[in-house]
Amino acid sequence: MASTSSSISEWVFMVLMVLMVLMKALYFLPRQNKHMNFSEIVIQTHEMSSRCPNKKRVVFNFFINNFFSMSSPNDLVVIPSGISEYAQQRILSHFVSQHVEWFQRFGKRFPKTAHFNGHHCMLEDTTHIDVLKPVVMEAIRNARLHCNHDSLRKMEETPSEVAVATMKHEPGWGLGAHVDVYAPDGQGLVLMISVATTKKVHRTFRFSQPDSKQKYDISTPSGTLVVFHGDAYEEWLHESVKNKKQDGTCISLTIRLKEIDGYDGWELPQSVVQDANRVGIPAKRYRSHAYAEEQRQVRMKRKRVTATIG
Repeated sequence: MASTSSSISEWVFMVLMVLMVLMKALYFLPRQNKHMNFSEIVIQTHEMSSRCPNKKRVVFNFFINNFFSMSSPNDLVVIPSGISEYAQQRILSHFVSQHVEWFQRFGKRFPKTAHFNGHHCMLEDTTHIDVLKPVVMEAIRNARLHCNHDSLRKMEETPSEVAVATMKHEPGWGLGAHVDVYAPDGQGLVLMISVATTKKVHRTFRFSQPDSKQKYDISTPSGTLVVFHGDAYEEWLHESVKNKKQDGTCISLTIRLKEIDGYDGWELPQSVVQDANRVGIPAKRYRSHAYAEEQRQVRMKRKRVTATIG
């Protein structure tokens, strides 16, 4: 009888483990907590099970506690299949053609090793408008079904103010952790569209929190939309993870209002100049990543003080 009971417990344990893995897949996001990523949790759970064969409840609680402690940044929305397959193919065909001139994203800092992987334009640039505008407007409309941020409304109503930063992500390429251009509290928002030829190993887009050491990964198969604002924009860094096992090309379109796009190739919007004058610094510095990182740290310090008082 005891043997039968033990066998049933083992089966229940295994079924629950499988269900947890399936839940992870259904949630689409290979998330991480501040101590271990998902793979590490599974490996350590297996090792603990081997060491403690008679303590399945302890092992199970270890897995459950670590699994559900993995949390995403606030104000982050991931939309699988956010644009049609037709739209995906149009973008892929356009950006792998000879019509696009790529520049070195970090050419000034690493002129010998930087990849030619960047492209910048306004949404209504005459060279790309026929392909870009229908796809981007479709993405904006779908994003608004999941996020009611005012910037998305403004993008849809005034497409002439929308900037598009395109990045090419090949296997083994990456883009280091960084913050985007500073925006006043609550006003920053990014909509990222990913289109790809990948089949199984997709590009990974990572959020990281230097203060808490948390990391949060998002797999971006073709058609994925990622929207981040608020805490995710202001308090977290983001990056594209270098992975030689990525099995195809990924093209990402970062959609922003021009006023928070850090590209130096066009004239600064007057609203940016006014905001810079208001805080008493040059407009170029106001738009720099260094200033954005300083303000991220200020916000985090303010939050810690508020939490302590509370």
